[in-house]
Amino acid sequence: MKKVITASAVLILFSVLTIIGCKKQDQQTSDANLPALSQKVANDFATAKSNWNTHVGNLVTLKSFAVSGRINTEADRTAIINKISADDAMAAYGNILDETTMHLSSIGELQSQNATTRKTMLSYLDKQVNVGDIVVNVQWESAKKSFTSTCIVHDDAIAWDNLLTSTFMMDKSPSEETTKNNSDENAKMNGFKQDYKYWQTNWLWNSKRGEMQVIIKINYTNGQVYSTDHSNYAYMALGAAHSESKILKNSGSYGKVQYALGVVTPFATVTMNWGSFSVSVSGLGSSLVANGTITLAP
Repeated sequence: MKKVITASAVLILFSVLTIIGCKKQDQQTSDANLPALSQKVANDFATAKSNWNTHVGNLVTLKSFAVSGRINTEADRTAIINKISADDAMAAYGNILDETTMHLSSIGELQSQNATTRKTMLSYLDKQVNVGDIVVNVQWESAKKSFTSTCIVHDDAIAWDNLLTSTFMMDKSPSEETTKNNSDENAKMNGFKQDYKYWQTNWLWNSKRGEMQVIIKINYTNGQVYSTDHSNYAYMALGAAHSESKILKNSGSYGKVQYALGVVTPFATVTMNWGSFSVSVSGLGSSLVANGTITLAP
């Protein structure tokens, strides 16, 4: 018995093929319309992924990055901020070079531990999320769950991600260097001597994020200090910083300076306590604090 292909059957088949073709074309058009990341940002993502997985990949593994679109309107901006700060959105803080400092939890859990978490977070997001920014979905996977974080990218920089920008990399020990006036053979008896301590924090893509420094300088003659100078400095990109120093001993056999330095990421605040001349950290962000003294003799 011969099968007859009717005109209606041909029309149905043509329609199905047309629909499939249109869907593929629409998908290709949609992908083509996604904004492209700059080569610098693409490299930063790759470096951040490598550093994260090398040091804390057993806590949660960074799997992939994928551009999802652009913030085109104020309504888009509001929706993205709400998504990033939602109770079920995941976040992390700590120094990835020291796994004991790392914490991973939801925004809701952080809020329950510290009532100022969301308020502090929203104040940062209001500045960091802008119309025109690119939105990137970051895929994460741990033994317990898989989740996606929403990353905001300015034209040439990663601006916000609840995990990537709330953590940093830092060596615990400061850099130290002493310099002195060696202009004559009596330098041990007359001249000046300077010492400094320096701490640096880095973004996960290796560029410098913050720094703290304290300097002491003594001026001396006949082996006796006649004056002590000091300076201090602290800075933190996407975060807060505080620095203070004061002279404890100005002259005599040595000079002595006390310092109080601190930097924090979002979710935390750094505060100066003048009574104890020290800085302290509150909240649940990443932090670096150094309270101490420097003594310097000729």
